[in-house]
Amino acid sequence: MLNLDEPQRGLRDCPKCRFSMEYLRSSSALRRQEGYILDRTPDADPYLHTRSSAIFVLCSEIWHSLIAPLFGKLSSDRRNRKYQEILRLFPNTLICTHCAHIIKQR
Repeated sequence: MLNLDEPQRGLRDCPKCRFSMEYLRSSSALRRQEGYILDRTPDADPYLHTRSSAIFVLCSEIWHSLIAPLFGKLSSDRRNRKYQEILRLFPNTLICTHCAHIIKQR
C-alpha cells in the first residue's frame, strides 16, 4: 500500500524526468527478463512483387523469431548483471520507475 503522507526515508523524485524513484534492491528492474516478442505479424507490403514479398516475409520471420529475442535476452542479462554489481557496491541505490536513471548511494 502506498502511503503518501509518510514517504520512505531516502526516496525522492528523479532529477531527469521527475517521476518517483524506488530502491533498486526492491525494484522489478532487477529481475526483468526481456527478449520475448508478442506481436509476430510480418509487415509485408502488398505492392511489392510476389518473390520479393516472400523474401521480405521470410527475413521478417527470422528476425522476429530468432535474432530479436536473442539480442533482447542477451542485453537483459547484461543489464541485470550490471544492476547486481551496482547493488553489491552501493546497497541504497535508487532507480527511476520511468526512465531507469540510477542514483548510487552507499
